[in-house]
Amino acid sequence: MTPRWDIFCRIVDNFGDAGVTWRLARQLAHEHALAVRLWVDDLRPLARFVPGVDAARAVQRVDGIDIRQWRDAFADVVPGDVVVEAFGCGLPEACVAAMTQRSPPPQWFVLEYLSAEAWIDGAHGLPSPHPRLPLTRRFWFPGFTEATGGLPREAGLIEARDAFRRDAKAHEQLWASLALPTPAEDECRVSLYCYPNPALPALFDAWADGENPVTCLVPDGVAAGAIDAWTGGDMPHPGRPVSRGRLTLYSVPFVSQANQETKTFASDIKNSAV
Repeated sequence: MTPRWDIFCRIVDNFGDAGVTWRLARQLAHEHALAVRLWVDDLRPLARFVPGVDAARAVQRVDGIDIRQWRDAFADVVPGDVVVEAFGCGLPEACVAAMTQRSPPPQWFVLEYLSAEAWIDGAHGLPSPHPRLPLTRRFWFPGFTEATGGLPREAGLIEARDAFRRDAKAHEQLWASLALPTPAEDECRVSLYCYPNPALPALFDAWADGENPVTCLVPDGVAAGAIDAWTGGDMPHPGRPVSRGRLTLYSVPFVSQANQETKTFASDIKNSAV
């Protein structure tokens, strides 16, 4: 029987929580032939960058992964062989109770945030016994040393990056798919994703007053308040950029994670990704 994994995610960090758990689910299903069920309390962020996800459907299967909306009235299901609690989101009490009915009980991991701090070397893998039930969860810390849980990286990712870097036609196709011109020789092209930040208008001013042209790509809907204030309400939209001085702001649509990786490769070429 194919081992089953359950991954639980609450949307707190907007697109970050959904992005990390979807990438994990995708890699487990595609590269390790595991049956993966992803529980998300709000499917709207996931639907922005996963083609085929319907934010209004509580039960669906996309790209080989079972997706369930995590509701207060938790479904009566048998937990998987491994249960992942993403970023300490907690598990439904009904799920925890059901885990005690399995013999042996599922392996329970808390997927923590990525950190480069030294203390995670000693914290990775530590057990945390449940205070009342015969269950133990373990902390999984992604990191950059052999003492941590490492980093997710799809098979062939580096090779695909290197092949893309050598393919000028692929670069042109990427920019065309985003309704963007090919970068000019003296242009700095920046992919910007951020939380609300009061310093963002000052950064735009610096780029606009600089010596070289800057093209800033912003996913549709991101940093909307700062951009609206800086442009005086003249927001960029997909296919309609806004320019001031040496800065041009482009709004680009959300794309799938595979295309996000490709877009990062293109930014690497210009040495201008931030």
